[in-house]
Amino acid sequence: MSLITTVTLPEGTPAVVHTESLGRGESEDRAELVATLLHNLAVESETSECAALRAATTAKTKVTFRQEGPWELGEIRVLCIDERCRAEAEQYEKELGEEHPDAPAARAWAAAADEYTRDHAQELAAATVLDANLARLSAGDPDAGRIFPPDCFTAEWITRIPGFDLAEAVKQYAAAKHAEGRMDRYYDLFAGSDLGDDYRFPPAADATEAAR
Repeated sequence: MSLITTVTLPEGTPAVVHTESLGRGESEDRAELVATLLHNLAVESETSECAALRAATTAKTKVTFRQEGPWELGEIRVLCIDERCRAEAEQYEKELGEEHPDAPAARAWAAAADEYTRDHAQELAAATVLDANLARLSAGDPDAGRIFPPDCFTAEWITRIPGFDLAEAVKQYAAAKHAEGRMDRYYDLFAGSDLGDDYRFPPAADATEAAR
């Protein structure tokens, strides 16, 4: 069963908790249950295009178990601050008309989530914004398409692209835009995220030459 719950993090950030759960009987193997949960999560991530869900299917995701009557329930919770997921959760709760029975537990889990979990959700959300910016830029800027593979920013947080160095690619793109006199395109790559200021540097002369 897939659920999505709105939550406000301790620092005030609007977020959601994705919950994937599945029960098993006494005759079923726990390893098979975990495999099915991860598969269901992967299907959900493809449907929603959610980077946080996609990351949860490839990392060492924590599955918790609890007993509910004759069933053992396996559960995965994923914290996400993607605006699209938040809008979906708000619409779901509005249509439901009442609080789902799992909502208090999901919100308690989010409140107790460690700092790493919250930071990871924040970085994934920012990376999703950058990939969307990259797709727009690549449509009209050959350098963007040449230097960056599609979805390379979220890939950095999920499963890195073999042979691709994102930090080096950013430097190359900055150098190329500096040489072209179009640093506005470089800054556009980071529009709408909180990562832009980290990359607002004048490219070094050697980097400029390497991009030519």
